[in-house]
Amino acid sequence: MKKTPKPNQANGFSLVELVIAMAIAGIFAGMSIVTLGRNLNNEKLKAITRESIAWLENAKKIAIQNDFSCEIEIDNSSKTLSFPTSTTNAALDQCADLKKASLINTNITSNTTNLKQCSKVLATNVTPEETPTTALSSLMSSDYCNDGISTTIFSPRGTLTNSVLITYEIDPQGERRCIALVAPNSLIRSGKVKGDQCDFTTAY
Repeated sequence: MKKTPKPNQANGFSLVELVIAMAIAGIFAGMSIVTLGRNLNNEKLKAITRESIAWLENAKKIAIQNDFSCEIEIDNSSKTLSFPTSTTNAALDQCADLKKASLINTNITSNTTNLKQCSKVLATNVTPEETPTTALSSLMSSDYCNDGISTTIFSPRGTLTNSVLITYEIDPQGERRCIALVAPNSLIRSGKVKGDQCDFTTAY
């Protein structure tokens, strides 16, 4: 004989089951938001790196095409790359007079107020082969990033007076990207910071 279910018999979820399901959904949603935010910051870093490289390549071109030296100033405090106005060498002011002077990295993409820019002048005449290993191995220490200014000069022949390393980060838990200006041949390389070195084989 077929049994008829009681009218008050519940077939849905209990309150405890609903609470557990909502908690699990909340955990996955939180993880997705963190991952999305980190991916967004990584894309911003890519854009900042590309814009910085384009500006540096243009600065080199200006020096060569106009047959004068151009000083490059990397200001970590203001997060800028620029042609500074020199008080000691009027010849270097010619680049600043071209009104193509400054790239403000915080304005490249929106919502990058937490962008961290670091730079340091390396030893003169560091070869490309030495840069990813020997020259950069000790630069990720606590005193590496500061509010100071790093400078180098593009000559009319397109060479550099000294090598400079620049790094960018937005999220301390996310990616860090690096740009190396290599003297004397003015090679501009970009990559990701891995450990205490720049990996130039994974630029993007």
